[in-house]
Parts: sequence; structure tokens; C-alpha cells
Amino acid sequence: MTWGETDLVDRRMSVYPADPTAEAVVLDAVTRLRVEMKDNHPQLTVQVHRRIKIITDAAAQAQGILKLPIDLPANRVTMGAIKAQLIDLSDNQQVIPIEESKEGNVERLILSQVKTGYILEYRYDFTTDSVPVLTNWAFQEGLPIRRFELWASVNSAFDYAVSFQNKEKINAFIDAKSNARVFVATDLPAMRLKAASLITSDYLTAVRFQINSANAAGSKQVYTQSWRELAQNFYRNEKLGAQYLQKNNYDNLWRAMQSSVNGAKNDEEKIRTVYNFVNKNVEWNGEWNIYAAESLNTAYEKRTANSGEMNLMLVACLNSAGIRALPMFVSTRMHGKVNVNTAFAGQFDHLVCQIEVNGAPCFLDAGDNVRPVGMLRTEALNGDGWVLDIANPQWLKINPTLSVRQTLSTFALSKEGDLRGRFVKTSKGYQAVTERNDQSRKNTTKLLQKEYQGIRIDSVTTYNLDANLSASFKRNFYCVIPQAIEAIDNKMTLKPLWHTGLEENVLPNQRPCPTDLLYPISDLHVFNLSIPDGASVEKMPKDETFEFADKGASYQFTAVQSGNIVQLTIRVQVDRLHFEASDYSKIKELFDRVVAKQAELVVLKNVRTEPLSSRR
Repeated sequence: MTWGETDLVDRRMSVYPADPTAEAVVLDAVTRLRVEMKDNHPQLTVQVHRRIKIITDAAAQAQGILKLPIDLPANRVTMGAIKAQLIDLSDNQQVIPIEESKEGNVERLILSQVKTGYILEYRYDFTTDSVPVLTNWAFQEGLPIRRFELWASVNSAFDYAVSFQNKEKINAFIDAKSNARVFVATDLPAMRLKAASLITSDYLTAVRFQINSANAAGSKQVYTQSWRELAQNFYRNEKLGAQYLQKNNYDNLWRAMQSSVNGAKNDEEKIRTVYNFVNKNVEWNGEWNIYAAESLNTAYEKRTANSGEMNLMLVACLNSAGIRALPMFVSTRMHGKVNVNTAFAGQFDHLVCQIEVNGAPCFLDAGDNVRPVGMLRTEALNGDGWVLDIANPQWLKINPTLSVRQTLSTFALSKEGDLRGRFVKTSKGYQAVTERNDQSRKNTTKLLQKEYQGIRIDSVTTYNLDANLSASFKRNFYCVIPQAIEAIDNKMTLKPLWHTGLEENVLPNQRPCPTDLLYPISDLHVFNLSIPDGASVEKMPKDETFEFADKGASYQFTAVQSGNIVQLTIRVQVDRLHFEASDYSKIKELFDRVVAKQAELVVLKNVRTEPLSSRR
């Protein structure tokens, strides 16, 4: 791919034929990797060259800041040349002034002149000595890609293997001139990768390089070994095992919490004390890592730490408190699942703390003040974890906690046509973590005001906001919704006051890969409506049931009337977490049915209301 060379068809493209809904498309992307020995140390050089067609204004704004995908500590990366330009609809080119900035360990380009219809072209390169870390090269991203080329030149000093994801989409060959291995993929759909979404990196079209060993100055450095050997290496590592085995690395941290821990009545209270102390006194810096960049004492004094450091603090202090704790390694959803047949440190990007409670494994993952003991971050819900037990390293099953969400809406229709009553919202598990982090009253009040025009919230009562995090989180919203009904003659239509959040599960029409839910879901939402004396129900939404054959997911809607009380109920239960692409239409249909049912109306007749002019 030659810098600045584009054809007229691309410059004048207004719709990407392979995906007419695309706001932008990567026309061409070429990445070149070169692994070599320098001063008897491995070095990786990466060169990236890309062209992106900007189709909409939204894409122009989104591409105005380019974050270069370098997920490594800044001191392990040396940035080289960075160049960018715009190519307009004619044959002219416009050079973009580049403002570089650092955001943590991410290099950014701020491009101030990206416009709709233009082609954005940029290239950059960098070098790093973290060769074993940079092994996973995904071809797909949030934009569709017309053509992607990956060129890999690996020095003969390295022994390595190559594996594929979606191999059928990749054309691999050896370039006769350079002897580089070339991997080409074309017409790749957009895959928006979010840890908390339904997509994990395991389904992206990708190439994985596994560097097994390197020969330098007559000695052999091994990167892969048996799991037992890897455990021993981790155990002896100054940035890992030594951090919780040598007390001088964490003694200041331990002294700060020791009196509180010693005052605990039992082991369960000790565990909560250590966990809460780290959460309240150390902030996660946003970096995933299994190693400590500095001693645990230093991280504590700075009051900020990476994910590995925070959980090594738990391991160290729990052991000092007399509770056996071990590091457990996981790979986050963004990082991809681990190949259990290959003992390779680079497969892990996160470390948690493993203990036993009542004879059963329990996992601690610091970094959130409102996530209780026993719950991992959602990003870590990605298969099993590997425990660093020097005597018996082993894999342990991670069973995600059930996410429970319940809403009881109880309202009475007044003679003025207003609805008066309350929303009672209860949550537990991961849903409770989400809602506690939303600062309950403030955010939910704004949401209610957005959903219900003119709503007046008289009072809010909150239970278990920051105490007893394992218990249900509950909020009562007492409110009045004026003119909530639409009158036609002597009939009135009313949209039930669903406040479920289930509409967030509207899914795209197609899905090219399997679906992985984060955790099992249990939702119950009840709307009780008290209608005025003399009024009657002419029409209600019909009962409906939808269930998977294996009972892994189900939806049920019921509508009943008893006297002047109308009760509508929605139940959603999802126990199955993995759905093949062939099952996607079923899980989409389930959520589509729920969303559609929430839009159905209740029709009342013989309702007597006061005219607006009589209201005070």
C-alpha cells in the first residue's frame, strides 16, 4: 500500500456496498511485524498503515481522536514516526496538523480536520521488548474492513507457532521476496468489542503468534513451559510472588489495616475488613496486569494501583491475617479465552485473589467499593481461572453470580387523570453493583424525569446503599405523573408504567458469531393499576409465553384484573450463557417480544375525569 494513492471510486464512495449502514469503513490496513534480536534481547517492531473512508458526520467526529492500540506500560514502548493526512473527493491531498498527547499508556492523535466524505490515512510505528506479550492480532474492530494484511518477519533465533481464529476467512502464504509470512482477510464485518457486551475477542478473526523460546548469545530463553514450571517462575518472580511472600514489600500496607483486622470477630469479618480497606484506600488506575509495576507498599502510598497490584494486596494481607489466600490468573473478555493446553504467561492479563469460605472456593477482586466479596469484575467473567498454588497449581471454575432486577410499580388513576403512586426497585448481584454505582437517587430520578414527561418525585427512600453489600439494594420512588392517560370520548388509553431497563437488550438484526452473556439474569416487573370506581377495562395486553426448548431462557407476560385492580407482570429468566450463532434469532426474539409487550396499551372506559379548567 503506497502512501497517498487512492482511486476515484473510493474517494467518491457515499455508501459501503458490503454494509450500507456503516458510518465509516477501513478500506485498507497493513500491519508489519518484525521480531529480531538486538543486543541479545528480543525486540518487536510494529508498523501500521491504514486508510479509513469517512461516510457520516458521526464517523468524522469519532475518528477525530485516534487511540493507537498499544496496551503496554509506557516505559516498554518507543514510539516512532506518526503521520496522517486527509484525501478529499478530488485528487488533492490535505496534510493534517497532528497534536500528540499521552493518556496513560495510550498514544493519541488529535485530528482537527476530519470531514465527511474524506479518506483519512495514517501510519505509525513503535518498538518494544515485550515480545511474548504482543501475540494476539485481531483483524476485526468496530468498523467493517475491506482488506487487512498482516506481514510477520521473525528472526530464526525464535521458535514460534501460529494459530488462527476464523481460519476460513484468512488467506496465508509466504512472500517469496521478503520471506515474511503474510495473512490476508477481506470483507470483514464490524465487531464492536466491549467487555460488558455480548461479544468477546474469542470470535474475532485473528492470528495468534506463540513465541516458545529464543536463542541469544548461546543461551536459550524459554517463554512457554509446563503449568508447574510456570507456577514456579511466577512464585519466584520479584514482581509477583515476591510481592506477597516477602513482607518488606507490603509491611506498611499491613500495619495500616492490622488493628482493624485484629479486631474482627471471625474469619468472615477479617476478609471483609481487608477487602474493604483496599477498596477504600487504593484506586484502580485502569490498567490490567498480573504483575506489580512497583512494590505493594509504593502502590499503597500512591493510593493507585493496577489490577494485579490491588489483588496482590489482598493476597498478602489476608495471609498475614491467618487466612490462606492465593493469586488466581484470568484472561479478561477483551483479552480472549486461555488455551489450557499451553502454559504461557502472556495469555493472562488479570489477577484476582482466591480463598476458601466454608470449604468452597471464593474469589475477591478489588477495585469497586460497592462490589461485594465473592464477585469478580464483569470483564473477568471469561472462563476458568488458574490458581498459583505452588504445591498444586490448578484450574477453578468461575460461576457468575445471578443478576436480579425487580420493579413493583403501584399507581392509582385519580379523577384528574393523574397517576399517583410509587416505583419500588430492588436489585441483587451484578445488577445491584450497577445501580449502586449509578448513585441511586440522582441518576434514577433523571431517568424517570426523561421517561415520564412532567413527573413529580415527592420522595425517595434508599436501603442498603453502602452497608451489607451482599443484601438486596432497594429504592422507593413516590411520585405523581400528571395527564398520564389519553382521553377519546369516554375511553382512555394508558401505557403501563414499565420501568424495567429491558429495552436496553434490543439486539441488532444479525450476528456473525456466538453470543456470550455475562451472567444469568432473573427479572420480574409488576405494574399494579387502581382504576376509579365505575370505570372498567375494555382491552388489556394478552398473556404471552416464550421459552427455549432447553429451558435456558424464558419470558412470560400475564395480565389479570381483580375488582378495580389491574396487574400486569413480566418475567424474564436467562440461565444459559452461551448461544451459538444459529440460536441468535431465538435470543433476539425473546428480548424483542419483551420490548414490544411494554409498548402495548390498556384501554379503559366509563372513566370520569374533571376538566382541566377545574384543576387547582
